[in-house]
Amino acid sequence: MTNLFPKHIKTRLPLFFSITLLFFSFCLSKPAFSQHSIGLIIGSGSEKLGNIVDLGFDYKYRVKFHKLQYNYTFWERRTWSLDAVGILQLNTSKYLNTASESNYTQGYELGFNVGIALRKRLYKDYLSCYALLSTGPHYISGAPARQIDGFIFSDNLFIGFDVKLVDNIYLNIRPGFRHISNAETRHPNLGINSFALTGGIIINLTTL
Repeated sequence: MTNLFPKHIKTRLPLFFSITLLFFSFCLSKPAFSQHSIGLIIGSGSEKLGNIVDLGFDYKYRVKFHKLQYNYTFWERRTWSLDAVGILQLNTSKYLNTASESNYTQGYELGFNVGIALRKRLYKDYLSCYALLSTGPHYISGAPARQIDGFIFSDNLFIGFDVKLVDNIYLNIRPGFRHISNAETRHPNLGINSFALTGGIIINLTTL
């Protein structure tokens, strides 16, 4: 157990399990203001933010996101609310070590994140913004020179907007930042940082 879960992992495993426990506790409770929604989110991520910031140093890591999302509103006061969020992901990626390689290595990511979203309604139910913080276990392949294949944690911070299209359907736009690494369980574990831009459709199930 000591070799499998060194002290570095203690900063992430307790956080993930705590958020997971809170997530299912909130989902199983039924307060009067509860609200359920699901969404399909797609997008892309890169180590570069245009020509302004480059986090890659000696690598390029490009990822295409495909996410299924579930939201549960467990607290609401006037124009503020808190959501428990679960996100199932199947992503494709490509990695290039710019110092020693000329061709991209193709890979994939599979994982599940849980998190909390703090939401502010800006104009009735037509427009809202939120901050989403999430973490969760993933399996990755395709970045062997920097991040060994297998188990990693995916830590995410996104700022998003929901715009009502019709009735219970919302357009979601969500830029953010992601860090993946394995908490020093195996090496190499240099970590991969990405800026992300995602978006999709959110359906409010409560109003159906």
